[in-house]
Amino acid sequence: MSRYAVDVHDRTLVVSWDTGLGDVAARVAQLPSTADESDALQLARTLTFLSAAAWRTYTHPEEAALQALPSGDDNLGGRGKDVFGKVVAAIEQPHLPRDGLIQQAVVVVEEAAHRVGRALHALADEALTLQVAADVRAELDAVERAELGELSGRARQAVTLSRADASPLQVAAADALLKLDPLGSRALFTDVEPTAAAIAAAHWLHAAAIVAARHADLDLTQVVVEADAIEPLPHRTPTLVLHQVEAGDSPREAVLDLISHAMVVAEGRNPDLDDIFEWVAEIVEDGGPHDGDGDDDEAPRPRLLTRPPTPVEGLAIQIRGGLDDGSDDDPDDPLGFADDEDDEDDAGETLVLPDRLTPLDPRRPAVDLLEDLLAGIHGCWLLYREFADPPAVPRPPEPAAASAVAPSPEAVTAARRRRREQLRRAFDDEVRGAAATLRDQLV
Repeated sequence: MSRYAVDVHDRTLVVSWDTGLGDVAARVAQLPSTADESDALQLARTLTFLSAAAWRTYTHPEEAALQALPSGDDNLGGRGKDVFGKVVAAIEQPHLPRDGLIQQAVVVVEEAAHRVGRALHALADEALTLQVAADVRAELDAVERAELGELSGRARQAVTLSRADASPLQVAAADALLKLDPLGSRALFTDVEPTAAAIAAAHWLHAAAIVAARHADLDLTQVVVEADAIEPLPHRTPTLVLHQVEAGDSPREAVLDLISHAMVVAEGRNPDLDDIFEWVAEIVEDGGPHDGDGDDDEAPRPRLLTRPPTPVEGLAIQIRGGLDDGSDDDPDDPLGFADDEDDEDDAGETLVLPDRLTPLDPRRPAVDLLEDLLAGIHGCWLLYREFADPPAVPRPPEPAAASAVAPSPEAVTAARRRRREQLRRAFDDEVRGAAATLRDQLV
């Protein structure tokens, strides 16, 4: 989002926003010479709040659609036009206090605009109002262009935001960047929205894992963990994503599931509470779930209280099913200690409570996920370099005892560098081929 500030020396209102590489700033308006500093700071604060509310309609598209419902639009496919339609009018003609009361708008963005309008009313400068309204129009235009996947100019700040959705145009742009360099490039962090980049990276991680698993003779879901033994890597999240895509999720589903989960955690809520209550009630009331195949001898499998499938680190809790009606209570053992041995074989289920509510950084989940997925692709390259032996890539000569025909250390080093470069090209080509076969999963 954009942040507004007051330059107290030049008495100007300025705005700045992040571009992924750093912040840029622009002058919004000259403050009137008679303006009180506290009133100017209040204007900057309300404008920052308005920008945050506007960009929230981008990061939380379903929530933004609900904001438009009072106008009669029941389409939840995206942000309704009415959410932004009254913003400029609210700035120019805000709700003002009357008889000790003030009317408050239902839509957050509109109410934020009324607050800006009231701050401008206190400053009482028509030229300042016109300049601020023009800057707000530019900010809203940036949000709308970002929704369409066009991230030029002011809309570029979208590359720093985590979104519970992704533009197909941005996913295609990220996919093209990874096709040029399967290990990733800085442009993924500066030119593409991070959620879309993470979706494309999950697709390319899957392809790279297929290649690495084939050469290292490993299960596809274990390649990043194995690469961690070669070089320390953040292997947990890439492994979760590989488990999900192997279980049938698309890269888009796996990524949006993780990011939306982390965005709920970022707001101080536990997204797993409903699952916890439901599963515990099911176990206690019904004695645990059954597969329906009539095999009662099969041991119950642990349930995982997190959306990503195994593996996960956490606390395993055994919950026994069925309610104890007390019919077999021993009057000589009122505390039931003697029942513990008999209950060991009772039906029950193990719930695994994860040690973290989300494996991502909830302050920047999309960017954090993108970094981890690219690290996972790098891990696949480490395994390929360790185990692959393509026929077209010659091995470097081995150092030998000093003699007239022995290669020099410099020659050996140069040969090893050439082999590494040739292996990298071979890895890129194989990963591109695997990604092409998985193309239907991305689109």
